[in-house]
Amino acid sequence: MKYRTLSAPVSVQIEVTELCDNCCRHCYNSFRHHDCPLKTLSFDEIGILVEQLASAKVLRVGITGGEPLLVWNRTKYLIERLRTKGIYVSINTNLTHFTQEIGEELLRLSVKGILTSLISADRQLHDWVTQNEGSWEKTIAGIKLAVNMGFRVSLNMVLTQWNFEHLEQTGDLAGQLGVAKFGATRACEPCSMSCDISPYVITIDQLRHSLRVLYELKERWEYKVDVFEHYPWCALQDVGNYQYLSRRSCTAGLTSATVGADGQIRPCGHAPSTYGNVLTEGLQTCWLRMEEWRNRSYPKVCQNCKYLGKCSGGCRVDAANSKEGKDRHCEGEVAVISTPVKKQGKVDTSGSFVFANEVIFREEAFGGLVGVGYGGYSLLGHETFQLLRELANSSFTIDTLISEYGVKAEEARSFLAKLLTQKIIKRRENHGT
Repeated sequence: MKYRTLSAPVSVQIEVTELCDNCCRHCYNSFRHHDCPLKTLSFDEIGILVEQLASAKVLRVGITGGEPLLVWNRTKYLIERLRTKGIYVSINTNLTHFTQEIGEELLRLSVKGILTSLISADRQLHDWVTQNEGSWEKTIAGIKLAVNMGFRVSLNMVLTQWNFEHLEQTGDLAGQLGVAKFGATRACEPCSMSCDISPYVITIDQLRHSLRVLYELKERWEYKVDVFEHYPWCALQDVGNYQYLSRRSCTAGLTSATVGADGQIRPCGHAPSTYGNVLTEGLQTCWLRMEEWRNRSYPKVCQNCKYLGKCSGGCRVDAANSKEGKDRHCEGEVAVISTPVKKQGKVDTSGSFVFANEVIFREEAFGGLVGVGYGGYSLLGHETFQLLRELANSSFTIDTLISEYGVKAEEARSFLAKLLTQKIIKRRENHGT
């Protein structure tokens, strides 16, 4: 299976620093497990990087590390430059250094989403895994402050044998803290680590049990639940029941990439392989070298799977580091007992529409991409891309598509519904009487 090549990623994770006050035993950042000096992007490097992202019309950036709040002045500068360019920003932080002042600055810069991590509701276990005494207490305080300030906090629990039995109580604590979303995501062993965690990776039965617990917690606390990495469909097994979780696929090298604090670009945060330095060679030049991630080779268990097109297979990095040469939780299509059912939810397509203020139009070899950082995006052929560009400067209705562009009524309704759902267009506000 070969994926089309975009001119640049749609989303980018930026590791602004390799510094972190925690040293989690399961951490996938390879730089945490060697003795080389840890790097942080300089102010000049941040300026170069942001210009590269803006020139390539990247829609969104997730700022991570290391721990980005340890170098707050540089993280703040990065966010300011990105927002000036109209790029949507979110941040991943352990919140141990989160303060009222930092929160107010983030809100001023329209950064409202925070992804954080909690190992366990048990403070001793959390501190043991992070190898940082007192980290649990600081993270809990940071979560409480962020929630009280109105941030949309998503809390992820990285699942290993060390904390698996703590899943339900940690989910209950997340509910008590008032987070918007709680996730429980398997740990994997993506690269050479100082600690061999393969004996501590959860089993397939534990993975499936964790999904059942997540949905029980969702009913109990009425927050959203998630896994923050792609799970192959055969691991989910009951894909129809876990339809929301099955929406994820591996986007590494297809629509997303990670840029390290040294400027090196990788397909994802888990992957150790690099494809050039964005700061010296340019984002798009380095991105195009990732062709092997678009011309995918799959383990035998995935090659002839009838669900491969929608599932995208297991984690390639995990497969490369397992004895079996496959994602440790991949069992093949025989394990899938149900598939997603397409929902027929109706979207009102009457009235007048305009494009979102932050919409980005990006030309591609096959046509173009249109999207917004806080919503979705669509890959379009030349004709449809040109149609949308013509509509971009004025309001329009479904009749505009039908009468002026010859689009069939049902196709027009479906297309407008998709653009509305992706937040690419919005209803025109009526200021008159």
